[in-house]
Amino acid sequence: VIDLLPPMETRLFTVGRLDENTEGLLLLTNDGELAHRLAHPRFQVERVYRVLVAGHPSPEVLKQLQEGLFFTEGKFRLRQAKKLKTKGQSTLVEVLITEGQNREVRRLFARIGHKVMSLQRIQFGPLRLGELAPTEY
Repeated sequence: VIDLLPPMETRLFTVGRLDENTEGLLLLTNDGELAHRLAHPRFQVERVYRVLVAGHPSPEVLKQLQEGLFFTEGKFRLRQAKKLKTKGQSTLVEVLITEGQNREVRRLFARIGHKVMSLQRIQFGPLRLGELAPTEY
C-alpha cells in the first residue's frame, strides 16, 4: 500500500496486514512506536471483522471457535463471534480477535466446515472503518 502513495519525506508504517482476499480498515502512521503497540500480539489490540461464511454455523460451533482450535502455530480462537444475519445459504458473522495470526479467521472457519466468502476488517483498536468505501480515507 505504501507504493500507492505519493513520495513522502516521512517514513510510514503499516499497522497489521490484509491478505489479497480481505478488505477493510488499513492503518498507516509515521509513529513507529504506535505501530508497534497496535500490531504486536503482546498488547492484545482488538480487531473486528465482518465475515460472510457459507452455511449457517450453529451457536455451538461459534462457541467452539471462541474456545479455540489447535493449528501448527498454536491455539487460535475468536474472542467473540456474533451471528448478525443469514443471507440465503450464507451467514454474516461479526468476530473479534486480538492476535491476528496469518489467515486466522479464514482458517478457523474452514476447520469447522464454513468457507469464508468475504472478509472485511471494520475496526482496529479504537478506530472504526465507518462508512468509508474502498480507496477512501
